Amino acid sequence: MTQVDVFQSELNPFNPAIRDNPYPVYQALREQAPIVEAAHGIWLLTRYDDCNTVLHDSRFGHLEPGEEPVNPMFGRLGDGIEPMCEPDGTPVIAFIATNPPGHTRVRGQLTQSFTVRNVTLLAPRITEIVDGILDRALAQPEFDVLADVAYPLSVTVIGEVLGVPAADYGTFSAWTEQICGGLDPALMQQEGAAERMRTARQEFADYFRALAADRRAHPRADVLTEMVSATSADERLSDVEFVVTCTLLLIAGYETTANFLSNSVVSLLHHPEQLAYLRGLPEVPTEAADELLRFEAPGQLASRVARADTEVAGVMIPKGHSVLALLGAANRDPERFADPDRLDLRRPDVKHLSFGQGIHLCLGAQLARLEVRIALTRLLARSPQLALAGPLTWKPHAALRGLQQLRVRHG
Repeated sequence: MTQVDVFQSELNPFNPAIRDNPYPVYQALREQAPIVEAAHGIWLLTRYDDCNTVLHDSRFGHLEPGEEPVNPMFGRLGDGIEPMCEPDGTPVIAFIATNPPGHTRVRGQLTQSFTVRNVTLLAPRITEIVDGILDRALAQPEFDVLADVAYPLSVTVIGEVLGVPAADYGTFSAWTEQICGGLDPALMQQEGAAERMRTARQEFADYFRALAADRRAHPRADVLTEMVSATSADERLSDVEFVVTCTLLLIAGYETTANFLSNSVVSLLHHPEQLAYLRGLPEVPTEAADELLRFEAPGQLASRVARADTEVAGVMIPKGHSVLALLGAANRDPERFADPDRLDLRRPDVKHLSFGQGIHLCLGAQLARLEVRIALTRLLARSPQLALAGPLTWKPHAALRGLQQLRVRHG
């Protein structure tokens, strides 16, 4: 089946009513319409191999600045509203939603800071941050994993890596929530959503412009200084590129990492035998973290545009059409993962798609994985009686999967 009115059917993956458990809908889509034109110019992919193919294929990229989608139903996913512009009117898109060579140039400015070697050097400091946060959280009989652990951890780590002053961490949550709404097709249809996102993005822009000026005058050993210190014309970022890139890094390092950690905790609490297995290990292995990522991916979809007529598994995707790879569905594909709805922390070869693939593989994947491994290791070691202490409500996002709160008790 290649065409069905998905958005008006029980197969709609963006229906807010399925947020608590979207996986039965994903399964139905995989079985009934694995590659489907859900609306004119908008295709949904749910099988692992198909999603993986699109993420690696250079014929699938992003709209160029100034280009319009074939179907403006969801706007430009990853931006949500019109892009910021240079003084001459040239649009600037975050590098995760651009094509080479622009993508390569901007990402190249940041790659060295997020290599496995450099990220590994942060482990002692991350452990120190985690233990300080847990000291405060565990002083209470109950606490919220999101508000009391995950968000403080993620914002502190990415804030220190970038060089954002600690006194400003508390100002980012509201801005981040509004901008993350631009990643979600359903939320962008809400009245006033675009204006709220526009306002938050402008506040971020003003903030980072001030930080750029400060780093030029007072260089430090941080990513912000590296970004404003490039001397080559080919490498130097414009002020608008700097603002857009910093906003992206802060939001990605804050929201998605926090959701990764809290999603992992709730998955373990729902699977006591897997929790017991982890408690018997000296630290959370990388493979276990990857299985937790597969099971409840904080990023549920990736968007691409066909840059040429391209066939996927025998189905022709016309040039200019948008493709939404439903990563949460691909990660539960039984053709790739045996018994995919079972959490198995000893599962071999967990090549999930939660961080994306290809040239757009998540830049901060190693950092997020390290943060969560350390946080889970220390949390489990220090709270042997960890248990749920309240109902679970998932955020309304279809693109970003995370809880509203995660209250637990530990004694």
